[in-house]
Amino acid sequence: MGSPEAGWVEERTLAGKGSPFAWRLDEEGNLAIRLKRSRGEQTVVCPREALERIQAFMGDGVWHPASLGTESGLAGKGASSIARFGREELDWSKLHAEVAGHLGSVFANAGAWVWDGRNRGLTFRLADTRLDRLRDYYEARCEGRAAPERNRPVKLRRDNPAPFDLAATFRGVGRALQARLEMAEAGRHPVEKGRRREGALRDFLREHLPPAFGVTQGEAVAAGGQVSRQMDVLIYDALHAPVLLASDSSTMLAAESVYAGIEVKPMLTASVLERAVDNLASLKALPTSALVRPPGDFDPEKMPTRNPAVFGAVFGYEGDPPLRLLDALCTLCKDRPPELWPDSILVLDKAVIYRKTFRPAPEGWSWRYHNHRTQFACVEAGANSLLFFYLLLLQDLNTKTLLPPDLMKYALTLGLPEPTLRQP
Repeated sequence: MGSPEAGWVEERTLAGKGSPFAWRLDEEGNLAIRLKRSRGEQTVVCPREALERIQAFMGDGVWHPASLGTESGLAGKGASSIARFGREELDWSKLHAEVAGHLGSVFANAGAWVWDGRNRGLTFRLADTRLDRLRDYYEARCEGRAAPERNRPVKLRRDNPAPFDLAATFRGVGRALQARLEMAEAGRHPVEKGRRREGALRDFLREHLPPAFGVTQGEAVAAGGQVSRQMDVLIYDALHAPVLLASDSSTMLAAESVYAGIEVKPMLTASVLERAVDNLASLKALPTSALVRPPGDFDPEKMPTRNPAVFGAVFGYEGDPPLRLLDALCTLCKDRPPELWPDSILVLDKAVIYRKTFRPAPEGWSWRYHNHRTQFACVEAGANSLLFFYLLLLQDLNTKTLLPPDLMKYALTLGLPEPTLRQP
């Protein structure tokens, strides 16, 4: 039941018998918690920025105790408490640290966190990164409505393990990728640093994509001799693709065998984005000559069919604010043919930008949509950005069928003499 006094909502802690307290959420998203003490009421305010940082801290998918020194519940021995994070990272006062359990009660009742069900030593795990959950719950309580059943705390005991959490798993993968990036920054040689950064992403894709998809770096070549620029990552048909040239540093693939190209950037700014989009356009512009009927089948009604469009993406470990990149991308694409536009941009742990109206089909993304001037969408998914990008990429790969290249057209570039013919 909402409190009638100036928007304050009555709540009870999840610990023990449930101590009463009140809380309020203002228009800017700042959360105030009011406690009744023997000396009177005391109010603690957690600004929205602090709440966002707490959500990022909880985003590792680990069970975190609320109070300092608590190791009960499902939290591991090395799990830092919410109160400790507040003291060390947010400069919380002693009183702030004391209300960590109250904060956890609000987040758990709102459905943003999961509670382990223990009455002592409260332990929480992230369930939803969106702070909108907090706003929805607050408005429902102010209106006198109970929290929806699906938003009630989920009680998990020590002997009842947590279910598999795909988002939490990928947040861990993202942290491992960031750790590899930090290792790649060792040394002074910029070229070697770049190779290590690109290699980290290629290793990630090799580990997480199905074996039918090969991952390399290099160039794509068309039957007419046109060659793309050097690509940091090429995803290709590992089962059927002819490798035209291979070395320790680069691979040359037939254009028809390439599923996707990705440019890797340590710091993605508007100017860096422009160069990356140009590189992807050189790959997307290659003509293809897919073989659509068996050799010797000269039925004129069986006309050649184009392969689906190459998926082009930019992967940034860090970058400008996402909306600034979105505006820069729209400016870059304004005078470009839509078929040369990139399909997705990731800024790790920040956001994903992607073409909005793609429609998957059994034969791959339709050329009709690929050539259409679609919108770009920006999702500021935070720690879930890597997972969302991976799902977009895998969705594209899984809905494409690449027809093999017509290698006899490649043979025409050899300048062979006219054949000598004989009739048996």
